[in-house]
Amino acid sequence: PPPPLSVTPDPWLGRIALAVGLLSAGSLFSWNNPLAFDQAYRWSQMLGGDQAVTGLTFEFVTPSPFGPERLQGAAPIMPVVLRNQFYGTAPAGPELTCTVLSSPFVLSKPWLVVPYAGYPTGNGNGLRLRIVDDQGRTVGEEIGCPGPNQDGISYWPVDVRSHLGRRARLVLYDGRTDVQAWVAAAPPIPTDNPELAVILAQNLERENHASLHTSLGMIALVAFVSAGVAWATRRR
Repeated sequence: PPPPLSVTPDPWLGRIALAVGLLSAGSLFSWNNPLAFDQAYRWSQMLGGDQAVTGLTFEFVTPSPFGPERLQGAAPIMPVVLRNQFYGTAPAGPELTCTVLSSPFVLSKPWLVVPYAGYPTGNGNGLRLRIVDDQGRTVGEEIGCPGPNQDGISYWPVDVRSHLGRRARLVLYDGRTDVQAWVAAAPPIPTDNPELAVILAQNLERENHASLHTSLGMIALVAFVSAGVAWATRRR
């Protein structure tokens, strides 16, 4: 009888699968928190995560038909998943003019990064940081956000080294009634890193391609499993 046929598995199949897995896994590290596949968690990191000021509240300091609870999520911010993390001046559209003030917080780090959106440097609109004393009185001039004006979220880095240990408040000025007549801000992020605003902006840009991050993770997983199966087959 003829001898049984022996089939030698192709060694290149496993090598190619391993190469694809390594390339896909390496590409994941261009994202912030590359191994975190919970998009809600990654979005929260775009606003500082646990580093952001906690317990901050906002309220109207000019006459308004709305209560302070209407400020949260009151801005047409995209992506929608971040909208409720911002406090805005558009609870019923752009017609409302008002001034909104945050509760005081301590400047504990030399830099403060404020996530914001809207039209903070237009005629009548503004986003500012107010330094206050223990009695709540304003100390010096308010620090104004220089922009830029844009449709999406941006980050305002504020140098507060000369005010360390003092208390501060965010002020949202809305004096416009056109389509850009709103300002919104999220709780600020104290930091020692003066480049944090740039880093967060870059991470936010990458997060807009979150579907690619998920796809790369799936490709890496399938490729590594395939490489393992090919290696086990050759061993047998």
